[in-house]
Amino acid sequence: MKKLKIAVIVVACLIVVAVGGFGFIYSGLYNVSAIPPDDPVTTWVASTTLDHSVARHARGIEPPALCDARLLSEGQGLYVADCASCHGDATQPPSGVGKGLRPSPPLLRETAKDWTPAELYWIVKNGIRMTGMPAWGGSYSDQDLWRVVAYTAQLPDLAAKSAPRASKPSH
Repeated sequence: MKKLKIAVIVVACLIVVAVGGFGFIYSGLYNVSAIPPDDPVTTWVASTTLDHSVARHARGIEPPALCDARLLSEGQGLYVADCASCHGDATQPPSGVGKGLRPSPPLLRETAKDWTPAELYWIVKNGIRMTGMPAWGGSYSDQDLWRVVAYTAQLPDLAAKSAPRASKPSH
């Protein structure tokens, strides 16, 4: 009898949660506007889930040698054509489209170093759901995906090399 009471209480709680959840969804109370930034909890949940998902799914991907000058040059052309408007380039900020996305696309000249080449490949190939990051695997060959990865992985170094140097004061 005691187990039955507990089961009834659990089922009742689940029903209350479900009704409350659907009520919230259909109420329109949640602001879906892309103008305000996400709250810290939502940002943490999304970024932590993203980091762990990408790391898990990129396991076992073996990158080719990515330091070939031709590979980098071809990757730069693809990156400028399809990625720079949202992520910026070594010296250029994102376009208005990139600045208006929520969550904001990462500036890869600053953040590409946080990902391994295998993780960058997985992201470029598969995209990131509900972020505006498309899956380029249907548009690019594997060779082209690795070209983009080769260039993207070099962005932090390219940005550092092209940053204006502080001039020394003259005496």
